[in-house]
Amino acid sequence: MFLKKSLLLNIKFTLKSCKLFASTESLISCSQLFDFMKKPLWYESYRILDAQWDLKNEDYRAKHLSKRIFGSKYFSFDECCDKKSAYPRMLPSENYFEEYVSNLGITNNHHVIIYDNHEVFALYSAPRVWWMFKAFGHEKVSVLNGGLRKWVEVGFPTVTGPYANEELEASKKHYKASLNYSWVKDFEWIQKNSNSTLPVQVVDARNRNRFLGIKNDGSIDKEGGHIPSSLSIPFDGLFDKDNNSLLGKDLINKYFADNYIDTSKDVVASCGSGVSACILSFALHHSCDRKVPVYDGSWSEWKVRATPDSLVRIVN
Repeated sequence: MFLKKSLLLNIKFTLKSCKLFASTESLISCSQLFDFMKKPLWYESYRILDAQWDLKNEDYRAKHLSKRIFGSKYFSFDECCDKKSAYPRMLPSENYFEEYVSNLGITNNHHVIIYDNHEVFALYSAPRVWWMFKAFGHEKVSVLNGGLRKWVEVGFPTVTGPYANEELEASKKHYKASLNYSWVKDFEWIQKNSNSTLPVQVVDARNRNRFLGIKNDGSIDKEGGHIPSSLSIPFDGLFDKDNNSLLGKDLINKYFADNYIDTSKDVVASCGSGVSACILSFALHHSCDRKVPVYDGSWSEWKVRATPDSLVRIVN
């Protein structure tokens, strides 16, 4: 009885604590973006990036050119990554990120707005690029709620084919990156935390089966399982599927509280390879204005480097 009462009090405190933080512009609606684009010389202040990606390994740059929001450029985190790493899509060096972003015509003063185009989820790969910009010190960065799919549903226009001259006006700019390590956790930190008697909350965005290691779902993990002391928070519970959007702030906070996460305390996000973890990071930043670091290597690294007794699985 005491435990149940204590838990309820903690959940209420968690919900209340989130509301104390100031709101952010981390999430914008399609109408907001359309209004931005109606402003004279809007392109001097804003940059739009298409970050569409999933596990199908399709030609996403070609898909971008076939249908996109006017003025947007394609951002690939399969290209903008550490090519020397043994693990997929790891953060690149500061110099590489600077060069990649500069070639997209972006400066440190631009408000960067990122969208994706997932056929099921309102947000999927865009939060990964949002997190990359945050990690490299960019403050003015937002994600489009519902992505291109919502943009089309609402009835806003798209363009197709090669970039028009107006879209190519932004030549290469000079971008300066400065890695903010408070947004990133590495293997050594996770290992130390998992052995702590009072570990920081590590939330895992993968589905329950992958988290428990019950079965291989044929995507990233050849073998499932999870990091000791980590908690399962499947990212797909964060969406209003009927409206193709992220849940409202109160419902996001409730989802974490219902899964026993105290968002008034530190949280670190993980997943299979560092993509869906960024959805959890983004959602909490949006709802609570909290900084939630991401374990960049996630399970793809942990399952290789950790000792066998640190691979928690359910045996079928």
